[in-house]
Amino acid sequence: MNTTKNNDLSSPQISAGEFVKDKPCLCFRSEDTVCSIVEKMRENHIYAVAIVENESLEGLLTGHDILIRAASWRSQGAPSMESLAKAFNSMRAADVMIRNPVVIEAQ
Repeated sequence: MNTTKNNDLSSPQISAGEFVKDKPCLCFRSEDTVCSIVEKMRENHIYAVAIVENESLEGLLTGHDILIRAASWRSQGAPSMESLAKAFNSMRAADVMIRNPVVIEAQ
């Protein structure tokens, strides 16, 4: 019996472009609620969206950014599920997005 686990980290790696090429690119406005954005992210199994104003990329919003900022949104101490729910309902994309992301063009 072979008890060796296969933890080979040298398995084929994919580029960021390959990882996202078949995923939808969802765009929202800065005034959209985090709650509505999270719902669309969940429905589409994606973890980041673009925030666009006047056909220009203004920011990015990731699931990680949302959770970190919601946990600290107007709360004292450890956040409760109730405080997170209130945060999701009152926060707008502009409150939590990464502003002015660095953009590179595909070759």
